[in-house]
Amino acid sequence: MKKYTLQERIKKTYLGVFTAVLLLTTIAMYVINCRVYQDKSWQLCEQLVNLNLDALNQQVMELQNRQEMIAKNDTVKEAVRYYNTCTERDYSAELRYRRALDEIFYLFAYSEKVSAAYILDKNGAYIYFYRQSPKIGYHMTDEEWYRSLTESIQMDTGYVSGIHDRAYLVNETVEPCVSIIRPIQMKNTYTFSADAYLVCDIALNTVFDHTDSDHSMQFALLDKDNELYAGETLELIHKEGILDAVKAQDSYVEVVHQGLRRSSIVVSMKSNLLGWKVIGVKNLDEIADLKVHLLLILLVTIVAMTALIAYLSRRVAKSMLMPMNLLMEECNQVAEGSSQVEFTEKPSQEISFLSDTIRDMVKNIVELSEKVVEEERKLSDEKLRVLQHQINPHFLNNVLQTIKALAVSGEMEKVSRISTLLGHILAYSVYEPYENVELKTELEYLKNYIELQNIRYDNRIICSIECEPELEHVQIPKLTLQPLAENAIEHGLKNQGKLLLDISTEREKDCFCIFIHDNGKGISEEEQRALEERITRGETYHEKHSIGIVNVNERLQRIFGKEYGIRIHSRQNCGTTIIIYIPGEGV
Repeated sequence: MKKYTLQERIKKTYLGVFTAVLLLTTIAMYVINCRVYQDKSWQLCEQLVNLNLDALNQQVMELQNRQEMIAKNDTVKEAVRYYNTCTERDYSAELRYRRALDEIFYLFAYSEKVSAAYILDKNGAYIYFYRQSPKIGYHMTDEEWYRSLTESIQMDTGYVSGIHDRAYLVNETVEPCVSIIRPIQMKNTYTFSADAYLVCDIALNTVFDHTDSDHSMQFALLDKDNELYAGETLELIHKEGILDAVKAQDSYVEVVHQGLRRSSIVVSMKSNLLGWKVIGVKNLDEIADLKVHLLLILLVTIVAMTALIAYLSRRVAKSMLMPMNLLMEECNQVAEGSSQVEFTEKPSQEISFLSDTIRDMVKNIVELSEKVVEEERKLSDEKLRVLQHQINPHFLNNVLQTIKALAVSGEMEKVSRISTLLGHILAYSVYEPYENVELKTELEYLKNYIELQNIRYDNRIICSIECEPELEHVQIPKLTLQPLAENAIEHGLKNQGKLLLDISTEREKDCFCIFIHDNGKGISEEEQRALEERITRGETYHEKHSIGIVNVNERLQRIFGKEYGIRIHSRQNCGTTIIIYIPGEGV
């Protein structure tokens, strides 16, 4: 049979490499385009926020300049002096002053930013108002923002308030505003004193002049007291701690994802003049649409490449892939456990050599595995048999020492009882069947063991054993409970007066559980992790402990499966609970 080399056929698959390069290029273009558009949106958002911030500073400075002109006007000072000193009202004089003030306040006529302007005396009463009418008899000193701001005025300049409402107007509006307060001083003296105040309200809905062409960007304002004016953007700004981050940083930029397709850019900048922050939010729906279009292009490209690769695969299947697939099927049969696999002759030199090598290797592995499995089975059975029947020499020595001490002290009744209990324990350990025993029999043996230990420890063990009658005949491995009770007694009685030991059973859906709980000192997290690692590794011997939780767990899992065995729940100084899970078939 004519054979060929894989190298000759692999040269014909260059088209597959070309397809992969095309796919990577398409993905790279997709990522780069999305990133470029996002960066452009990012830059636009920063520029618009900066423009609005500059516009806000310019508006405030312009209004402060106009306020200065009005506050220093002689007619305004004369009107303030009249209202501060008059005791009887002169309606003709008032009308004259109002007309004069109307002409002066005409400076604000071309500014849509100023929604209202007022002159107030030192007590907060209205002397003159422009555009908006205040409530009759209302004193601005009732407004916290006004009172706190006027109390801090110490020089002849403009002061900007925080964001506040306008409950002092006759036509109340829910739209908040900020106010600029300028003191009016009647005489130029070395000591500053304000005789009246000029207040201008700026409507916040007119603050932002600059936005993008499609009006997809919204703006918010954060004053120096962290009061927020946000309009429709309020809900997004409050999400995921964005507002807290804006408050904490002078400059903030973040992309916020609002779902699978929706996302927005949040940008904030701080005004060095006012200490305020302008926040801009721009949604990136255009990026989502761009991603959809690019994904469609990518999908079409992938479909075309898939068709091309399928065509190439059919071309090379007969010459290269068919023998390889045949070898893979034979190897899969071996992996599934079949040792009688016929490795057929292959047309390829390399695959034929590989097939022969695998066949010889499988043959050798099967032979070695059979020997190893048999030896492991024998060793495991003997090891578990020895461990199961082994009596803890420390326990036996302690019992004999206890018998000696009781005999010397003349407590013959206790000597007799402890000897009888020891005989029962030894008889159960040695003469009872090696196979499983009934739960009732195991519990009787455990009662004898605990009674013997109580004689040793002067009845310091208070034991409670409860077993549902229908579970008494369940078969469990012999000596399953004694090692666990021994651990509880050995570690639980240290530095403790009484040990409460509760043993109970409970039926669950597909298994039943045996609970062993003690009120001992518990197990630290570090010790519990080490013990769980020993259980996971199946380490049946560790330092001086050869019979215990790990051994019992290995026996249970070997008999019933890995899903059963022992679970440990313990906290230091809070006791320990060990739960034994056993399948419930036949319960």
